[in-house]
Amino acid sequence: MAEAIESRVKRELQDLTPEHGELLVDTFNGGVPEAEMSAVIQRIREGSPDQPADERLRGLVATNVIGHGVDVDRFNVMVFAGFPRLVAEYIQASARVGRQVPGLSFLVVTPQSERDRSVFDRFVKFHEYLDRLVDPSAITRWPEPAMRRTVPGLLSGYLMGLAAERANTRLGTVEEVQDAQAHGHRPLLIDEIVPWMERAYGADRAPSDRYRGQLEVTVQNRYSSVINQPRSYGGRPQALNIYLGSMQSLRDTDDPAFITVTRPDQAAILRRLLRG
Repeated sequence: MAEAIESRVKRELQDLTPEHGELLVDTFNGGVPEAEMSAVIQRIREGSPDQPADERLRGLVATNVIGHGVDVDRFNVMVFAGFPRLVAEYIQASARVGRQVPGLSFLVVTPQSERDRSVFDRFVKFHEYLDRLVDPSAITRWPEPAMRRTVPGLLSGYLMGLAAERANTRLGTVEEVQDAQAHGHRPLLIDEIVPWMERAYGADRAPSDRYRGQLEVTVQNRYSSVINQPRSYGGRPQALNIYLGSMQSLRDTDDPAFITVTRPDQAAILRRLLRG
């Protein structure tokens, strides 16, 4: 597609409308570095109809990467060169246009593709049932790694929300939980926490007792780490959800990376950034 634009489309547009200048088009695919794509997106966002046409990007040739995290209000026309491999990709990509004003999506089917011909023949009915054609996610209901990743967030939610309300005290830090637990507040007893977490996960419907056992051990270990954490006397209180490592995004599925700063001036800058 990019080659066709370079070899033919640009030349024909130049012949038909020379007053618009050269058509500037960029390319997105899996081989383009993320920093380069970010720079192109920023350039597109900053573009304006007031600029000369030959000074602003007016086109983008992309693979399915366009459907993930590319939010640009200036996108208003999308052309699909053949139907994507997955219906979800089709929905994701077509949602890139029409953010602020109505947008247009065109599907140029590939005649040699039997699947494309089928979509073309049943175009209206196909789009009527589009959401039902999305492939199901390849996950199971009871993955133990997912349970271990989400326990910190649910435990934080229980302590900071439900337990705090029942104990009539604020439980936003490790130290506050330790103080409340020392006073014997019932919502902070492990015998109260574990059953609540089991109900939250629906552990009674798990296919085996192993899942419930792993959940109980994980909750007990996480809660014990809060209760037994050394207090930061004279220092800043330890935020409960940060200490437990609660997920902040559904993308937080991998272990975090760590940055080491050796120069004091860079460490000072980093501290200021972390504090907002």
